[in-house]
Amino acid sequence: MLYKNKILYFLLLIIFTSCGRSENYQEEGSYFEIEQEIYDKSSQIVSANVYKEVYQLGNDSIRFWVANNLSTYLSERLNEWKLDSIICFNESGDKCVMAICKRSTFFKDQIGDGLTYFYGVKIKKEWYFFKGPYIAIPRKAYQEATHSPLPFSKLHKIAMDNIFKGYLKKNKESGEWEINKGFFADLTGNAGCADCKTQAQWDSVYLATVKENWKNRDTTNYQPLQ
Repeated sequence: MLYKNKILYFLLLIIFTSCGRSENYQEEGSYFEIEQEIYDKSSQIVSANVYKEVYQLGNDSIRFWVANNLSTYLSERLNEWKLDSIICFNESGDKCVMAICKRSTFFKDQIGDGLTYFYGVKIKKEWYFFKGPYIAIPRKAYQEATHSPLPFSKLHKIAMDNIFKGYLKKNKESGEWEINKGFFADLTGNAGCADCKTQAQWDSVYLATVKENWKNRDTTNYQPLQ
């Protein structure tokens, strides 16, 4: 089982253009329409109350891990972060994909911010969360002031364009939005466990991934460079 692959940070340095992905939205539906479609689809699967509950559980989990100085969440400990409001649930409502928006504020010479995939899995009625790949965002692609962090509102839009946009696809026959099962490949594909054949095996991988968070704690008193 290759569960350790799930917690590695892959630096996905993306060179963004100012309008490329936005044009895709104009072709398939407006930005706000797609955002609403994502929320409607997810909340229909698990209910609006569960949607809010899972968001709160994920947010509280990150805060708890930051407070306990887990090395995996050092970046959140040192910088400003916010769990994006969008949650994409799979059809069975037991897996979800979210995003952590991060503003790099600790080091003054930073010229980029980022997004981290944040995954949730439901095992025996309990939700467990862990990180996925990290996307580095160069500020110069969005603003002239490269030493000023991007606002969370901008990071949300970038997350919509580069993470959540793959959640729904239009049915070629009906023209209706439907869930793209391939969107959850990182949670169900061989990248996480080449040997997993059953749900029990996958559950053990997910639980081991979450447990891995606690193996390293960092109590260093970091001081920002002036």
